[in-house]
Amino acid sequence: MPTDPVGIMKQLGWMGWAFLAPFAVATLIALWFSVERLVVLKRSRVIPKPFVERFLEHLHQGKLDRDRR
Repeated sequence: MPTDPVGIMKQLGWMGWAFLAPFAVATLIALWFSVERLVVLKRSRVIPKPFVERFLEHLHQGKLDRDRR
């Protein structure tokens, strides 16, 4: 165990890195999955453009029921 202030700060710094490293790795993994989902699940793939156009056309023409039970 170091007794000088600089040695103590260095040791505490390494202890901090050892504690924060798993959180940094988890953050990178979460960012990776978020970006991957944004790229893969593009709006045009999830909801096809012809469906959206047809839906909006029916909506503007009043062919959709608001309260269909």
